[in-house]
Amino acid sequence: MLIDKPAPGTEYVLIYLGLIVFLIALPLFLKHFRKLRGLLAAVVFIICFGGAAVFAAFLYSGFATQYSLDNSTLYLRSGFLHSTQVDLRAISDIEKVPTNWQALGWALNRTGYSNRFNDCLKLKTDKGDIFISPRDPVQFLGEIKSRQRRSSLLRKNLIFR
Repeated sequence: MLIDKPAPGTEYVLIYLGLIVFLIALPLFLKHFRKLRGLLAAVVFIICFGGAAVFAAFLYSGFATQYSLDNSTLYLRSGFLHSTQVDLRAISDIEKVPTNWQALGWALNRTGYSNRFNDCLKLKTDKGDIFISPRDPVQFLGEIKSRQRRSSLLRKNLIFR
């Protein structure tokens, strides 16, 4: 079994850290200059800190992204947010994507298991496209194709015997 734990891209980390810092600093800044008082202050604090918590979850998921590949299945996991498995026979095409806007959190439609905005792979399946960002996209693409061929040959040999 091949296990790939890619590190998140610098842009990915900086965007989420920037959003978290902004959402924490905004209500504190407004409170310091007495622009917020009473119930409005409480509502703004709750909304901003809640948003910062959501972005912190996306940031954590970027560091906990993992792809596992066995002979017939690709397992995708991004932190505690979501995980899935894809049968290698269901992958019809794999395309290298230079710029990817389907990174974690940006792809709320659950197609993004990518923790970088560049140098990713797009897996085309019957159910839709899935974006991943392995450490070495070329090697990972080769591993998937190799296992697809091996599985196909094994199926043909077992069926015709």
